[in-house]
Amino acid sequence: MSTMKQLSIYLLFLSLSGLSCQSFELAEPFKFSSKAETLAGHLHADTVSHYSTFYNLKYGKEPNQVYDLYLPARQDNRKDMQSVSLILVHGGGWALLDKSFLNPYVESFKKQGLNVTIFNINHRLADRNEINFPEIMDDFRTFFAHHDSLRDSLHLNNKKVLWGYSSGGHLALSYAYMYGYKNIDATVAIVAPTDLSDPKIHEHIYDDKGRNLCTYLIGQSFEEAPHEFRMASPINYVTKDTPPTLLIYGGSDFLVDQSQGQRLHEKLTKVKVHNHFELVPDATHDMDGKTHELIAQSVEFLNGL
Repeated sequence: MSTMKQLSIYLLFLSLSGLSCQSFELAEPFKFSSKAETLAGHLHADTVSHYSTFYNLKYGKEPNQVYDLYLPARQDNRKDMQSVSLILVHGGGWALLDKSFLNPYVESFKKQGLNVTIFNINHRLADRNEINFPEIMDDFRTFFAHHDSLRDSLHLNNKKVLWGYSSGGHLALSYAYMYGYKNIDATVAIVAPTDLSDPKIHEHIYDDKGRNLCTYLIGQSFEEAPHEFRMASPINYVTKDTPPTLLIYGGSDFLVDQSQGQRLHEKLTKVKVHNHFELVPDATHDMDGKTHELIAQSVEFLNGL
């Protein structure tokens, strides 16, 4: 049986066994208090310890437009409890790797007991010629349109957290700042490039084949298209409406310098956007052995919102 068919059967079971949307709104045990109207309140409205998992679900027509879904497995009397959406975006220099890169982070998030439905997403990989920054942003718009179509069937509330690692952090910040500032409630970016026009970024991010991955993302070199590099830099989209942002960097990261986060932190602070910059002194770009620490820092930040 296909994964999509399994999910459809599961959702049908939920709809038949749970309360209706109307009865959910009227049921006293599930009314949110004023405290629960905060993001932290929604994150702790229920304690989730088990998940039903569905792999490689499609959100679009392209092969890479897929995601893994981790759906809270609740007791029968809480089937209609709504959850926060936690969307994870993998790293890999925009042109490499996939969602499996973040599997250890998914497992760590699952152990936090948070009231979240987890979406670990793929996007099309940059190839310099056809798939560049605008196309990847289109993937995000396609994903969120798909996500919003599932709000009732998956019992999702309107709270969304976008969490990304390295290039995935850049993409998360870019989408949240450029397009999602009205419906993304928080963004967490780990070792993320924030200003592609910085020579420390566009002159130094290469893969093991010697390809300049910023050039792959933009489709041209910085010398050919400096404006496009600036347009793809989230640091240039900060406003007072920018979502709350957590930035975590490694003190021994020689790929993405901590100044990428510090400069964004300063700009966010200047316009009074809730944000926090965290430096892990001994960490490299790979954040080896830091998975649980990074998740704990993420949860601590979200608990303050």
